Amino acid sequence: MQTLKFNGSKTFDHVVTMEDLHDGQKISKYTIEAQVNGKWKTIVTGKTIGHKRIDQFAKFSATALRFTVTSSVVQPAVMRSIAVFNADKF
Repeated sequence: MQTLKFNGSKTFDHVVTMEDLHDGQKISKYTIEAQVNGKWKTIVTGKTIGHKRIDQFAKFSATALRFTVTSSVVQPAVMRSIAVFNADKF
């Protein structure tokens, strides 16, 4: 599980994840949750990530983001990076 804590509330509508593929693709299922008003809310339930996955959803504000691998082919499954974006800012 990886948790990103923000300085204050951040507004975003995309999460970009990249898996460490040094030893091959391992993640087969994952969830992304956002902390909204002190409670965790699932915003994405996905399958594989591979080199890069861009998950898009309705814009909202949160104080933290949590990424959890719920199923993998082999342990450990390692993330290369996780980033959040607000498409309005581009």
